[in-house]
Amino acid sequence: VYLDRGGHGLVTLPEWDVEASAALACRALIAGADPGGRPLAFERVDGEPAAQSPRSRPLIDAGFAPGYKGLSYRPPRGAANARGR
Repeated sequence: VYLDRGGHGLVTLPEWDVEASAALACRALIAGADPGGRPLAFERVDGEPAAQSPRSRPLIDAGFAPGYKGLSYRPPRGAANARGR
């Protein structure tokens, strides 16, 4: 996957269609989320509104939640301690 420069759009690559590859990419995105910081959010996936894109299913399955601006993920409280910070 590729995040656009502003961080509002997510562009998937052909491997996204392989379930294991999409799951791995989602885990990598989540691992980079800042506990206690702003949520990781996308307004668009492959140019479509994120919450309505058929390519958003792996993100939702990984814990991203649909909202009025697209999809967002907020690490659970205490995640910073679990990661050794």
